Amino acid sequence: MANQFDGRVAGYIELSEYPDFPSQKFPTKAECAGYKYISMKQLCALAEHHDHSLHAACDAFGGNKGRIAVQPDRQARYIAGHQTKKFVLVSSVEKYFREAGIDWK
Repeated sequence: MANQFDGRVAGYIELSEYPDFPSQKFPTKAECAGYKYISMKQLCALAEHHDHSLHAACDAFGGNKGRIAVQPDRQARYIAGHQTKKFVLVSSVEKYFREAGIDWK
């Protein structure tokens, strides 16, 4: 369910199939090559690993239950029946880390 607010959207996007994503807890940018998604859990772990607030990273991708309106490319995805497993676009993570000054290699 998406709500428009100043070009931003809230809620999550439902995926039709479970996506492939890196298996590492802290995947490097190189390890993400060829993947479209990483899990929200990996995003938060990477942010914290690089001394950045995991809450700020989570909020930048919709926050708890997608209540925070975000740029459309940062809207998290989920699989019905697996709502605790959320995914975000690798390209959006790269952009967010650049903007936040996180040196993700």
